Amino acid sequence: MVKLTIFFIMALSLSLMASGRIVNFAETNRINDILITKNKLLALSGGGIHTIDTKTGESHSQYGTIDFPDPDLTASCVDDDGNIWIGSSNGYLATWDPEKLLWRNQTNSYQTAGWKITTLIPYGQYLFVGSGSGLSLFDRKEKRAMKNAVSFNTLISTQVNALAIVKDRLYVGLDGGVVYLDSISTGLKKYNFFNPAIWTIDTSRVGAVKSFVIVNDTLSAYSQLCVLHNGMLVHVVENKLMNGENVLQEFPSNITSLKVSGTDCWIGTRKNHFYKYNSDGLQRYTIQGPAFGAVNALVAGKNGHVLVVPNGSMAGGQWWRGLSEYTGRSWIIHNVSSSSEMGPMPENPETKAIIRSREGDIWIATAGAHCKRYTLNENSWSQYCTYSQGGSQGLSSSGPVCPAHSWAKCDAIAQDSSGFIWVGCWENPDGSLICFDPANKPNPDAHGTPQAHYRRFFENGNQNYADEANYFHVDIYGTIFVGNRRPGNLMIMQHDGNPIRDGVKVVKTFYGTEMKDAVSVASGNTYILVNGKLNEYDPLSKTLEVMESVGSGITALEYEDEHIIWYATSDGLVRYDLADREPLNTYGKIDGLISTSISDLSLDKEYGYMWIATDQGVSRLSIGTKLQPTVKDEVTVFPVPFRKNRNKTINFHYVSPGAQIGIYSVKGSLVGKPVLIFQNSYQAQFSWTVPERVSPGTYYYVVKDTDSSVRGRLLITP
Repeated sequence: MVKLTIFFIMALSLSLMASGRIVNFAETNRINDILITKNKLLALSGGGIHTIDTKTGESHSQYGTIDFPDPDLTASCVDDDGNIWIGSSNGYLATWDPEKLLWRNQTNSYQTAGWKITTLIPYGQYLFVGSGSGLSLFDRKEKRAMKNAVSFNTLISTQVNALAIVKDRLYVGLDGGVVYLDSISTGLKKYNFFNPAIWTIDTSRVGAVKSFVIVNDTLSAYSQLCVLHNGMLVHVVENKLMNGENVLQEFPSNITSLKVSGTDCWIGTRKNHFYKYNSDGLQRYTIQGPAFGAVNALVAGKNGHVLVVPNGSMAGGQWWRGLSEYTGRSWIIHNVSSSSEMGPMPENPETKAIIRSREGDIWIATAGAHCKRYTLNENSWSQYCTYSQGGSQGLSSSGPVCPAHSWAKCDAIAQDSSGFIWVGCWENPDGSLICFDPANKPNPDAHGTPQAHYRRFFENGNQNYADEANYFHVDIYGTIFVGNRRPGNLMIMQHDGNPIRDGVKVVKTFYGTEMKDAVSVASGNTYILVNGKLNEYDPLSKTLEVMESVGSGITALEYEDEHIIWYATSDGLVRYDLADREPLNTYGKIDGLISTSISDLSLDKEYGYMWIATDQGVSRLSIGTKLQPTVKDEVTVFPVPFRKNRNKTINFHYVSPGAQIGIYSVKGSLVGKPVLIFQNSYQAQFSWTVPERVSPGTYYYVVKDTDSSVRGRLLITP
């Protein structure tokens, strides 16, 4: 018999709306705004807020905070009472206490309307709030929007880029020009902001206005970011800081923010954090935070870790290009600069195949740079050279440099139930499916023998050959699901425990399909995302059935327990009851998700975190679960107890090969015999479909083989 450690998830709360808390992480290297007040400097980034004490030099980064759900901070100002107000891309507005490092007075007045806050300016008890959809008057005492302007005279544009108040007149810089409102000290309360005619167009200025500069109470509008620095007019052209035609300073990425404090000019950039420019030269400031925007994939590791695969090229040597790891307290970037032994990083933006192995290692199949292995407990990287279009080339682990065919696009990776790693390598005529033993270093000199510790499958010309395997999944029976984008099929394979020595058997192929994601539950069934719909695969009948109640448009799947799976759609995240086939909870932007365009999910069962990859960054949802290890000797049975109104089958795993199972009543009469589902050299797995005639109560199963017998109890409830 096989001795196995099983991890059971114990739900602390079934009401996720009560227990769920969302933390968001996004790119801190993009600076949206800079604010200097008293002895504090605030740099607002795409991923949070960075505070510097200008007297002591001490700094603090706050990103991924549950106290302010949107990390993409876009605008700031100081009101007449000295409060710092900050607005965000998703329309949240709050005050920030730089001394206690806390958010206060939070409101979602603009989040519900979908307004991206672009600029803020204080006026008495009010704030003028500029957005991508118009202008609002916000009462900071009552903490609510009082009036909203969504059109401005005859101008078509509604995006507000800049605001200024000069001599009782409010100026608004739009994409189409400048409008203004007179006599705001006396007329503000009576103005009807919904009436576009209250705005006067400044006909002297046509075209986009990005900034205002006031000199001696005279205002000028500019189409670029522009400030007055040491009596000199300074403006921005892409990544250049200029005075007239003279380039004062060039930066490695485009300038996004420009502010002046005394003799210092502060410059925020798109990818390189921010700088201070003065007569002493240039000083760079960095934020130790996430360096990704859109995310392709992620996987939860040990101790609250997660490894994130960004969307976009990870090559080029720039510090922000690479894989991002969250340690539970801080972020680390992995690339050739920090870990040369991992080999080159891919230039192709499509890298998305990442898993955590049973040994705790992270494996990544990259789109252009072979396969990487990250050993977490040693903080070390290694590279497996897989080769694409490489003819008879074998597999090697030669280190950071592959001896031939240095380019290799790998789109799929998985670890099967026997511990072997499978990689899908693009267009290799000797076989694009590679299986290797992670416990042994590949030996290309023994290519074609078990001593090579790897094997390629389905050479060109074989009926099962595929140019591009884009997704793998494995279930508890040792089944391997292979999604082939070309030629477009779902191939199901099994092996006898050692595929390198004994090969594999293709048991079923579904044509005209494209698999995107899959999860397997303890009952034995596998739920597969095929052609945009959720399908249920039954291992008994080997059939694929569309779950119509779920619908289409699903982008990612994750498994919680034998009753619950999670799936993502364009509307957000859904926690789904398999027995009742209905959603239990849903999460969207209004609940705190950074975005509902979700590409991947990974559940950290130890900490109860659902990690969510999106086009705007990463969200972490605390789902209120706890993992408790329980040691089981020999047979493992799911589900326990069996509920007749929810479950269909009772499944027996890790049974000795050749054994038989019987189900008995408490009086000893035979009630049923489970059916053999799968068997190899190491284990057998059985399933019993409980008949309707079997009433609730206590039953016993007996497992008999040639050497021994094992007896256990079953509980069947209504």
